[in-house]
Amino acid sequence: MTRRRAPRALPLLLALALALTLAGHAPAAASTPASVAEPSTPSVRVMTYNVLTAGAATSGKFPDVPTADLAWDLRDDQLAAWITTEDPDVIGFQENLDTVELDGADVLQLHTVVPLLSGYQIVQLDNADPIAFRTSRFTLVEDGATRIATGDGTTLVRDRWITHATLKDRASGAEFIVFNTHLSAAAEGTAAAAARVAEARKIVTEIRSVSDGLATPFVLTGDLNVSQGSTGADAAPLDTLAGLGLVNSSEWAVSTTTAIPGAVSLQSMTAVVDGVKTYKAVRTSGKTLDYVWVPRGALVRSYRVSTGPHTEQRTVNGTSYWFYDDAHVLPSDHNPVVVEVGFNDAIATLGATSTRAGAYRLSGKVYETYLRTGAWEAFGLPTSNRTLARYRGVAVWTQRFTDGTVQWSSRAVRMSTSPGTTVLSGTGGFRDALAASGLAYGVVYRSGDLKGSSTTGRALLAGLLAGGRIIDLRTASERSRRPDPSLPGVARSSYAVGAEDSPEQLVTGRSDRAAFAKVLARVAATKGPVLLHCSDNQVRTGWAVALVMFAAGASNTDVEAEYVRTTGASSAGITAAIDRATTAYGSMQNYLTTGLGLSAKQLKALKAKSS
Repeated sequence: MTRRRAPRALPLLLALALALTLAGHAPAAASTPASVAEPSTPSVRVMTYNVLTAGAATSGKFPDVPTADLAWDLRDDQLAAWITTEDPDVIGFQENLDTVELDGADVLQLHTVVPLLSGYQIVQLDNADPIAFRTSRFTLVEDGATRIATGDGTTLVRDRWITHATLKDRASGAEFIVFNTHLSAAAEGTAAAAARVAEARKIVTEIRSVSDGLATPFVLTGDLNVSQGSTGADAAPLDTLAGLGLVNSSEWAVSTTTAIPGAVSLQSMTAVVDGVKTYKAVRTSGKTLDYVWVPRGALVRSYRVSTGPHTEQRTVNGTSYWFYDDAHVLPSDHNPVVVEVGFNDAIATLGATSTRAGAYRLSGKVYETYLRTGAWEAFGLPTSNRTLARYRGVAVWTQRFTDGTVQWSSRAVRMSTSPGTTVLSGTGGFRDALAASGLAYGVVYRSGDLKGSSTTGRALLAGLLAGGRIIDLRTASERSRRPDPSLPGVARSSYAVGAEDSPEQLVTGRSDRAAFAKVLARVAATKGPVLLHCSDNQVRTGWAVALVMFAAGASNTDVEAEYVRTTGASSAGITAAIDRATTAYGSMQNYLTTGLGLSAKQLKALKAKSS
């Protein structure tokens, strides 16, 4: 192993992660654990690029490519132009293998690219897998290379390495590591398949060592010579990396921004056009061998296979195809992969399927779904541990965050942001009753009757209401005709309110006031979420929600706005009910205390729960 440090040594910043800039979002201060640092540095644009050996013209591997087009002195400037177009912060190169002449000396091929890439420094330049970084963004802390396979010219053609560069962000002082590798290829020796597994294991060991047990954020770039989507024994190297707690960024990204749909990294300089193998056609199906792997705590903002700055569409016999243009040679048989990745130090990786954000545990598919949406940019930090609910064989994991909820089951993934509307079909306009008004989300829901909900919908509802209660405002005959489903882990209460009563009648009718008093008392006493519902989610449910909102301190305008969110609900009706209550009792607060008989303790509990 060779390893050297830059002239000026810098201390390792343990447990410090590059924080992702999340424009326009900051978690609510009251809900954010004190240990969470405010984001301070932008995401990192990472490229992995197999540049194709300079000796490709004599390799015999490209019979459909003009020999002249494979000359390195034509390809190197196009490679630099491609990189400049993508503008990455760091680059992991592979296949820097053959020597070329530069200023009278024989040097490895990427030496000729150095003067063409203004603003970058390339380290391990005399290795097959060097690393480049933007000098305006980073300073070099140290770099190194470790041999992970020794070639014998027969069973394995050549040595394989993992290189690394530890970089310091100039703005934040945070350290960040780029690991880069190129695993043994099937065409280069009979032992390649077994070697790839052993090489992946050595990579895991090296990452643990250099990153101080994953304490420093990092990415792994490389040509792994394993197709994405491989299964069984072929996928063993990928499984080894996943076992460390790494994820393939193409499967983890919030968005895919590849300009040409289906473009793959191993484009081979040819593709089939109208049944004919054609030079410079863009390959949109085939192998992607090039990867950017990240720890599970990373946020992958975007992923793309770069098809470069010079492509065009042409129609051949009525079918449209993409081509690299005729004016430029192709720099390599690989397209580079470009990923926008960042880290949040509130997320600490605990293993392949479990992590902790702040004080709460995220796990499994809930965690994956959470991160794939942009993590705390979309949902904030967790405010509860995950819960599991099951309904007729459907299992649903649910977790709440400061700004939304993530639910995952084998049948559905649902991501609900606050104050967005949470939709469950067949439930009469099910929604969060308070969030749109700026009050607490995930605490009080409302709907019509639940008879028409699907099995999956009921499982999702059980997840949302886990440890909570359904409060049914329908009469006994209504409940008998359309009974609610029994949801595991969700309690039930029924308080009959007259089905034909208008909003104004609900205010003053003795039995209705008694029912609403019990409803609010039950809401206040319930530790978990509450669903209020009647048959149509209008008058009875609307007035019950209005009373909860008034207890939380909401204005008449907010209450009226929430009431009319239900299709068919009239603003005149809720306005008349509020006027009746304030006329009869002097104010809505007096109505709650005198009209309904709620105690100061109950009102305090309602406000704490819903505001």
